[in-house]
Amino acid sequence: MPLVELPPEPVRLDNLINGSWATPSGASYLDVRSPYTGQVIGQVPLTPPAEVERAVAAADRAFAGWSSTPIKERAQAIFKMRELMLAGLERLAHSAAGEAGKTVAEARAEVLKGIEVAEFALSLQNLDTGGVLEVSRGITCEYRREPLGVVAGITPFNFPAMVPMWMFPIALALGNTFIWKPSEKVPLTANLIGALMNEAGFPPGVFSVVHGGKPASFISAPIR
Repeated sequence: MPLVELPPEPVRLDNLINGSWATPSGASYLDVRSPYTGQVIGQVPLTPPAEVERAVAAADRAFAGWSSTPIKERAQAIFKMRELMLAGLERLAHSAAGEAGKTVAEARAEVLKGIEVAEFALSLQNLDTGGVLEVSRGITCEYRREPLGVVAGITPFNFPAMVPMWMFPIALALGNTFIWKPSEKVPLTANLIGALMNEAGFPPGVFSVVHGGKPASFISAPIR
């Protein structure tokens, strides 16, 4: 058995937008090389701004329905995601190891650490969502917790699974929609996770994966 399992052929990657895999129109591609062998294991698109805007628009449309979904129902999708990640642990570990040049044992540990964050996100259904405080005689204050809206995570290469999972399980549990731009050096693991998110039953637009290089286009999108 090889030290790490690499794709037998380079994988040409798509974006996950509005619940579907889509090839970005007019995109150029970068080769993804494994630090283990130097061989090309994938090709990642440099997504044009128009496609980024499409992802933001889809996430914005999905926000109203997702944020109004009871938190216990949102937690069900996160629990399903957790179960799928545990079932696919070895595949995720080999993918992260092969892209980032780490041992499979370390990659497995980082996936498990990310799953721990998902388990924490499941506990957020017990969060105090608001109430009324009497702050002085005859004076009360009402407070409530609300999701932010569309949020984005731009993650580094060194922990392809763990760092994004510090972000999106909590963001999704609390009613936000999430757009993930992974490092162009480790995009294959991101697409594996995206496939698991679809399988877990998240509605279209709630979770997106948009690939690109170092320049980012999210800041050009309207603030929502």
